[in-house]
Amino acid sequence: MSLVTLTNVSVRFGLTDVLDGVSVDIKPGDRLGLTGENGAGKSTLLAVIAGELKPDGGTVRAAADVAFARQYGGTNSRGGEDSDPELDARLRVAELNASGQDEDEMSGGERTRVKLARAFGERAPLLLLDEPTANLDADGCVELERLLNAYPGAFILVSHDRALLDGVCDGILALEGGRLRRYNGGWSDYKRVREEQREREAFEYEQYRAEERRLKQAIQGTREKRDQVKKTPARMGNSEARLYRRGYTAVQKQLDRQRKQLESRLGHLDKKTRPTVETKLRVSDNPLKDCPAIVSDTALRIVRLTLYGGDKLLLQEVNAEISSRCVTALTGPNGCGKSTLLRAIASNAHPDEIRQANGLRIGYFSQDALETLSSRDTLLDNVMRESAYPQDVARTAMARLGLTAEDMMKPAGVLSGGERAKCLLVRLLLGNNNFLLLDEPGNYLDIYALDALEALLDAYPHGMLLVSHDRRLVERVASRSLAIRGKGLAEA
Repeated sequence: MSLVTLTNVSVRFGLTDVLDGVSVDIKPGDRLGLTGENGAGKSTLLAVIAGELKPDGGTVRAAADVAFARQYGGTNSRGGEDSDPELDARLRVAELNASGQDEDEMSGGERTRVKLARAFGERAPLLLLDEPTANLDADGCVELERLLNAYPGAFILVSHDRALLDGVCDGILALEGGRLRRYNGGWSDYKRVREEQREREAFEYEQYRAEERRLKQAIQGTREKRDQVKKTPARMGNSEARLYRRGYTAVQKQLDRQRKQLESRLGHLDKKTRPTVETKLRVSDNPLKDCPAIVSDTALRIVRLTLYGGDKLLLQEVNAEISSRCVTALTGPNGCGKSTLLRAIASNAHPDEIRQANGLRIGYFSQDALETLSSRDTLLDNVMRESAYPQDVARTAMARLGLTAEDMMKPAGVLSGGERAKCLLVRLLLGNNNFLLLDEPGNYLDIYALDALEALLDAYPHGMLLVSHDRRLVERVASRSLAIRGKGLAEA
């Protein structure tokens, strides 16, 4: 029995085929992750499965109720039951409801928890979750993973959280170029298999191109040989000329047969298309390698700092030292003051309590950093405005993060959040900084760009203070962790 079956489904927006002949069969017990680049059509596919969007072509057969927690907006359902109070409590929204707090007054993390509690509470046979970790803190991501592993029905999950995809999924649906392919295992399994496929496709393409070149050269060679066959000499009798013509005509016919055979083989070659090349960050020539390091081992010394967010006390008389040599992760629940602390450091608003090392040059990526770009200027112009390096270095760095030459010349205002976020990260790298403050740098990036970001941060030769809800990113790049708990700041 199938819960939902899509057969040759197509969806077109304008002149673009977002979904192009997609077929998938979702069965009870399926625990699937849906991946793809920004704009690939993941949310569109979920909307088709949920029955919210009628496709332009193909068929959708639904035999079960569906609960859909969308990335933007609330929870929609097709059937299902009332919300489960136990799930509400596990997602830490019961106290919000009990206090009568209006959803419009909730933080992004609180609204996400309410939305997820409602979706899980439907207890539908098929659960669709579109970026459920958005705005969740680390504890919320861990709790979501527990809930998904305990969920009795099937689910399809769109998430940039690679640890979550590994922890709960037994299959990956990869959406690329409007087509859908299914892989067994979690994200790491999919990534390994896909890299093997890309290597094989690249090898087969090179073999095809080599054989194509060989056959074309051979065809040209037979043509040249045929043209070189000598005509009948002027001083030759008729009988001799006939014998001579018979000889070179036979040679010409043989060369013509060879040419036709080669052309036939060329026409019957199994044509291969050039495989998609994923941009890799090559760390061996990191443009920041010559940036002077901070002499002191300590980039920032926090001494008896008390910090407020409006009227709310966030930190009280805290002390800490932040290294100039390594990546320090700053963790804590939503609303505890992580972003406020980074803003205070970047603005140097508390110089007596937050003491900066001599020679410290800070690059700051904030959650609202996209607003710092000039929307009328191109991405390249935005980078070059603060770049300490020539344009060729800027172009190379942007390309390594997956921005094309065409992207670089577009006004920032017409591009996606992910493309602008990549521009900002490159601007930080080329700004001749020797310490980074990064507040959720993975926001707006697709899951493939997160891999490149991980390599970029791992290659950075200086220290940084990193806030990220992406557990895999923190695990891979951070060597130290500070946690904000109960208005205190301590080693985690």
